[in-house]
Amino acid sequence: MTPEPLVDRLREAADRAAARAAAYDVARLAVDDAVAVSPGSADLVVAAVRRLIEDGTPWRADSLAVLIYVLDHAHVYRNLRAKARTYRGEWDFGIAAERAVERALDGFDGVVRDMLDDSDPETRSLAALMLTRISGEPESDRELLRMLADAESDDRARACLAEAVRDGPRTWRWPAEEM
Repeated sequence: MTPEPLVDRLREAADRAAARAAAYDVARLAVDDAVAVSPGSADLVVAAVRRLIEDGTPWRADSLAVLIYVLDHAHVYRNLRAKARTYRGEWDFGIAAERAVERALDGFDGVVRDMLDDSDPETRSLAALMLTRISGEPESDRELLRMLADAESDDRARACLAEAVRDGPRTWRWPAEEM
């Protein structure tokens, strides 16, 4: 299955519930049951959802959740592979898929920084979580997120911003659950 029909469902969602359901389906297309990104699908999903955000979808938070889900699963798989004692080329497809996902997000951090000023606190929160994952300037972005956390008026968004700058390993959850 190609991501276009599912991304179109996300694009055309009439309400938040429909957008969330579509976002979940899009994310599941990109990630297989072994927590690995799906070769041939993940980068297409990421590119399509990125375009959706850049085109100004009203479902930015749900779209960011998809991107975070795919990116985090690529990192989970990478960590599992790094713990293996031997490597005989059997993961080349996974390595290629992870790199394709990362390439699909090249230069996206500027768009995400702009979303830190969104009127929706959930979008601001997920933008902060996304920025920590793709930032080209991690130290300056951490400082920016700290300042935004201090100035944030929404309690859940402030907590999410604080979580975004926290150092150390994270337990993965669907991004909306981090709020």
